[in-house]
Amino acid sequence: MSGIFSNPHPVSYFSSTHAKQLSDFSKKHPILTKIVTIIVKIFKLLIGLIIRPLGIYWLCQSVCSLALFPRSSMLYSVLKTCFKKYRLEQEIQDYFVKNLDPSFKDPAVSESKRITIQQDHLTIDTLAIHFSTARPKRWLLISLGSGDFLEDMIGLKDSLFLSWKELAKLLGANILIYNYPGVKSSTGKLNLENLATAHNLCAKYLQDKIQGPGANEIITYGYSLGGVVQSAALQKNPFINSETSWVAVKDRAPHSLPAAANSFFGPIGKLIAVLARWKMDAEKNSRELPCPEILVYSADRFRPSEVGDDIALLPEFTLAHAIKRTPFARSKKFIGEVNLLHSSPLKHPTIQKLAEAILESLSTKN
Repeated sequence: MSGIFSNPHPVSYFSSTHAKQLSDFSKKHPILTKIVTIIVKIFKLLIGLIIRPLGIYWLCQSVCSLALFPRSSMLYSVLKTCFKKYRLEQEIQDYFVKNLDPSFKDPAVSESKRITIQQDHLTIDTLAIHFSTARPKRWLLISLGSGDFLEDMIGLKDSLFLSWKELAKLLGANILIYNYPGVKSSTGKLNLENLATAHNLCAKYLQDKIQGPGANEIITYGYSLGGVVQSAALQKNPFINSETSWVAVKDRAPHSLPAAANSFFGPIGKLIAVLARWKMDAEKNSRELPCPEILVYSADRFRPSEVGDDIALLPEFTLAHAIKRTPFARSKKFIGEVNLLHSSPLKHPTIQKLAEAILESLSTKN
């Protein structure tokens, strides 16, 4: 059995022979590749200083990626270097993950293994969890939120991961969870295109009958900002109209990246996101989504049908709130949990309702 801390041989999907040759060259000459990368960054910095509008645009893009996805390797490596507590946290986390029982001490888990998926300049680190009672071709594909990474999710008690495990068991599904580009062992530039590509690479692997499990049912689950990433990915996913049955779940998702920036950092955050053209619009994508969609939200205490404040996102910044006020709401399913905080696991009754809604959507599609 492959350990969850191992670094297996990657599953590769290169777009061309040239892309594969370039990747092989980078692996054979890591120091030279690093030097070239640094030179390019310095050259880009000089151009940005000379051409101010372009420099401001690049700066806004960097601020967006680091603010919305703070676990990206650049920022986290700086924090680990500057603050000992970050290094200590990392050492403890790595030790805990390294020594986790492969079954997570859950007899329902038959196998857990690390899978690395590579395409051109991207390497996506994933964790596949197989359940003994699951259908081998039904998969729950999880896109994480801001600041999350899979090691954290599986290593912490009372994390959202427990909700997802329970959901997977009720669905009879296996789990594939992944880190975004630039986060932990995943590599590649953290930008909008690569965020969507990472999701679709995982989907491609799941549907692969040779290198992957050959999934024909995929429940793509986007939590928080992961819901926005998922919405953009499904617009570009060439497999969405294939023989695979899809259900999209968005859990406490903002209606767009500027909305998330506004909620997290105020009007200045929204302005930076707009200037950087980080405009992933989950509301627009939701209207055009060619598969069933289920929206999970924090329900207002006194009006459960209305979206409430989950501490991180005000109601008006959520996707559920935006869609509820459009004619498209009739084609969606909404599941609310009263006083649900943004980072809290779902309660059992909510998970049951969600599982029932997903299974109903799958049976309707089939």
